[in-house]
Amino acid sequence: PFFFGNRLRGVLDNQRRRAEILSSPEVDDEGTKPLNLDPLRETAWRSVKKPLLRLGSAGIQDTHANSLLELLKSHGLVKVKFNVFSEGVTVRDFGQQLIERAKDIRPSKFEELKPIILADKEYQRTVLFATTEAAAVALSGRS
Repeated sequence: PFFFGNRLRGVLDNQRRRAEILSSPEVDDEGTKPLNLDPLRETAWRSVKKPLLRLGSAGIQDTHANSLLELLKSHGLVKVKFNVFSEGVTVRDFGQQLIERAKDIRPSKFEELKPIILADKEYQRTVLFATTEAAAVALSGRS
């Protein structure tokens, strides 16, 4: 019962935060967010169908950073969903923390891939990571 109460409270907090984001002035009359990315970044965003890595309430762990590097090595572009909430911290901030953790735990792999944040969508709680090579291809308009 105690665990269920905390879990339910967490779910309700997440729903409240999502409602706040969606009710922000950036939402148009139809309740959808306008594109907030330039066309090339939006194309790259849409080319990755769904997040391959999800982070929960436990926060950013070494295993997440390692998984990000392995996924980037295989795919080049990787979406990560952050189901982590902290007052005043954006998903881009969480993305930067994940990159820093990757740099700390596997410096040689980090230097090989040089991961960056290509795009983020706060209202989806998702960040698109890329290797520098994949980012260059995506931003050049070539596929």
